[in-house]
Amino acid sequence: MSDHDEDNEAEFDLVMPFVVCESSGGAYHDDSFCAGFHLGQIDAQMNVGLVGPGTALTVRTPSVPQLDLIAMRYGHAIHVAASDDEWATVLIVSPR
Repeated sequence: MSDHDEDNEAEFDLVMPFVVCESSGGAYHDDSFCAGFHLGQIDAQMNVGLVGPGTALTVRTPSVPQLDLIAMRYGHAIHVAASDDEWATVLIVSPR
């Protein structure tokens, strides 16, 4: 990648800073905290029926095994539609 390409890479900021994370001087590892926060959101959405069979989700690839357990908690299954080392597209499906 050239210097020019690096200058054009998209940058993202959180809408709400996670002040308890190490990057902000807090005690919790950033990646772990963010993964837990994201999966907690998905769990809450499944709990009220906003996420269920037919829903496609994009999650960090290391989070897929935990998402599988969350889906099972609500009587669903998952199908990994696509993934690489960083991201996975997961479909929530009805169990077989």
